[in-house]
Amino acid sequence: MQVSAMRRFWIDRKGTAAVEFAFVGPLFVMLMTGVVCFGSLFGINFSVQELTSEAARAAVSGLTDGERQSIVRSFIAGNVGSYPLLDPTRVTVESRTTDNATRSYTVTVTYDASTSYVYSFSGLIPLPDPVVRRSAVIRHGGY
Repeated sequence: MQVSAMRRFWIDRKGTAAVEFAFVGPLFVMLMTGVVCFGSLFGINFSVQELTSEAARAAVSGLTDGERQSIVRSFIAGNVGSYPLLDPTRVTVESRTTDNATRSYTVTVTYDASTSYVYSFSGLIPLPDPVVRRSAVIRHGGY
């Protein structure tokens, strides 16, 4: 009698999907969370780099360092809202003449992503430093 019960247990296929999902489900959820988090981090990094590059391009139109700084700050203040992954209150801007000999101008944008939803998963998956710092160097106009 006991042998037939054991045999039925090994032959019965009911519930195998639930058992398989119990093994695979948590791994799948962790994998998808990692994909979403790192995709968002790539988006934040790309947005900061794009904003920095565009601000540096806008700075070319200034004639003096003071005018260039004003152009950069107003450009970033006016355009940071068009990047959905960036919080405008977490952006800081530095701009300055890099080298008078090469006539280059540097724009540096720093973004603190520590309040992003991505970093709420920091205990689940390893994440990089939340401070994103990008620079763009452009030459002054003229010959």
